[in-house]
Amino acid sequence: GEPINLSMEFDSGVAVTGAIGYRMGNVRMEAEIGYQNNDTDEIGYSIVSLPLSGDMTATSFLANGYYDFTTSSRFTPFITAGIGMAEVEMDDLNYPGSGEPSESDDDTAFAWQVGAGVSYAVNANFDLEVKYRYFVIDDVEILDGEVESPSSHNVYLGMRYTF
Repeated sequence: GEPINLSMEFDSGVAVTGAIGYRMGNVRMEAEIGYQNNDTDEIGYSIVSLPLSGDMTATSFLANGYYDFTTSSRFTPFITAGIGMAEVEMDDLNYPGSGEPSESDDDTAFAWQVGAGVSYAVNANFDLEVKYRYFVIDDVEILDGEVESPSSHNVYLGMRYTF
């Protein structure tokens, strides 16, 4: 009757986003689509960990807000926050050598992010940026169990064109 608390570890992966937005002074608003993929590494229960193969992908759709801090240089620090939805897919989960068939499942859940970064103005229309974001998907249900808020820490290198 009691739920079993398992933890899953993932290898570093890849995350890519694209967005379109609008600037109003120091405030920017955007609609973003993102994709993130991580291979599974292990699953743990209490003090026992077992190897686990498979991968997790998340496709997110977020509305983000930014605040740019004006400086007297080409560098502009900023903070960001966003909310939206993410579809999570767990594919080909399996314990290597177990002989059991792999399992896959997916779910869509509420997602949010917060972050900060700095951009560098190459010219009046083109910026390069480095940004950190903490990304969370709330309460995903996978394989008849609830995954409590999978999250990731991401560092992005990006470019922004303003017209």
